[in-house]
Order: sequence, then structure tokens, then C-alpha cells
Amino acid sequence: MRERNARPWAIAAAALAPVNAKTRDPVLRALPPAGKTALVIEANAIRNSPLGELLIQCLARRGDDSFNRFRDEAGIDLLKDLDRVAISDEGVILSGNLENFRWGKLREQAADGLDGPALGRWRDEIIVVANSGSELSSILGRLDAPSTSEPAIPEEATYGEIYGVLAADELAKLVPHDQQGLGPLRDAVQRVELHVDARDDVAIVAQVRGPNPAQLSDLEKAISGLLSAGRLRAQAEGNRELAELLDLARVVPKGDRFDLELALPQQFIERHLTWCRDERRTEDRRTAR
Repeated sequence: MRERNARPWAIAAAALAPVNAKTRDPVLRALPPAGKTALVIEANAIRNSPLGELLIQCLARRGDDSFNRFRDEAGIDLLKDLDRVAISDEGVILSGNLENFRWGKLREQAADGLDGPALGRWRDEIIVVANSGSELSSILGRLDAPSTSEPAIPEEATYGEIYGVLAADELAKLVPHDQQGLGPLRDAVQRVELHVDARDDVAIVAQVRGPNPAQLSDLEKAISGLLSAGRLRAQAEGNRELAELLDLARVVPKGDRFDLELALPQQFIERHLTWCRDERRTEDRRTAR
């Protein structure tokens, strides 16, 4: 059964669907087909990692009460009930224990209108925030009647606390106009597969693949050159933080691809989050006066 209205936040609920798709994972099934950009964040895993603990402590030190406010208004605890967050060109997909999500509250807050974002639900485990009603229908349709085609993120690529695929067209939009060495990016790169491991230290790997080995090799050299030049420039300008960050990055040839790697030791992350501890101390001193 599906329910619609004429507001920007259209409400929809999808019926149970048989699982006969290319993937049994409903979050992956909900994503666009292969060739599109998509990213999955293992929210629960990050929440229980050293990085997640640091970030939550930082928010607590700043007196941020957004998690509790969201729980009170929406009926779900983002720190306990949310499992994964998937992002694509079509919208955002939330998965987890979402049976207590308060739909009525969203109906009250929705403004009148025909166009705009659309909200949908599949069972009690997935909430979809789509860019439009038609994109909502596409996402729910893939859950209702799963396709046997490959999803944007294949199951064998679902490792790490964050993983996904960046399509070449989207990647080209991120390249600054003044970086001429990266100009042929659209032709050289077929896709970039991203993996982030945040269980202890944070390791970020972007696996770059392309159809032409020669073009891919040229791109690899161009990126290596940009990293080296950026590191020297940061050192010359006395930007120690940027220089240190670039020191932790490297390009690694892997035959049919190359990997762009960035390793952030936990000590590095802790050192760069001291601002929130200092901010809390300042607030404590101000309160004690």
C-alpha cells in the first residue's frame, strides 16, 4: 500500500517484496544501477569506533543536543537505531530499527506544494528521502520488484566503514579548472571505488580504474606530481597541518588500477580535535566566574 499527498514531503510506504535480486542486501538494491555514483556509511560501526567516540565527545563538550532533539521529534535514536546511511544522486536512504519513526510529525511540518523532496518507507527498516516523487518511485520500485542487474555498489565492494563508487562524470566535476594535468580525467577514469576503514586509525583508499592503461598511468603521474608540489608549497608557506596531511598521502600503482591512499593515525585525529576540548575548558572557566 502506498500513500501520497501533494506536499513537498510526499509520504509513501512500500509492501513486502520477495528477494530474488542480484543482491539480497536491500540497501544496495535501493541504489541506482551500476555506473552511477553511490556511497554507503556504516553509521553504527563508526559510532562504536574510536573516531565516532571522539566526535560524540566533541559534540557533548560543545553542549550539542541535536541527537536528543532528533530522538524526541522523530522517535528514533540516531546513535542506537540507525544502522547505515546510503547516498546517491536520487537521495538518501536510512536503514536500521526504524519502526518508531514518527511519520505524523513530518506531515505536520510539510508545506503545501507539488514539487520537492519525497519521503518513503519500506517495511520498518528503510526510510528514503528522495529528491522528487519520481525518484522515490524508482527507489521503492527496486525494493518492491528487485532487478537482476548489478547495483551501483556490488556486494564484493562493501568493506570498510564507508564505501562506494564515484562515477567518472561526477569525479570530473570535482577537478579544479586550473589543474591542467587532470584535464583528461573524464576519458582516463571509468570509476573510482572508495573505502574508508575507521576501526582504529583512519585509512582512506580510492581505487581508480580506467579503460586505457596509458591514460591511467599518465593520470597517476599527474596526481603524484600534484601531491609532491602541494607538499613543498605547504612547507614553504609554513602550513604545517597541510604539509603533514599531504605527507600521509601516496599514490600506489596496482596494475590495472592505481590507489590513492591517505592514512590518518588516531594520534593525528586526536590532535586535530583538541579545539573542542579547549572550547569546553573556556566555557567551563566562563561558567565558573
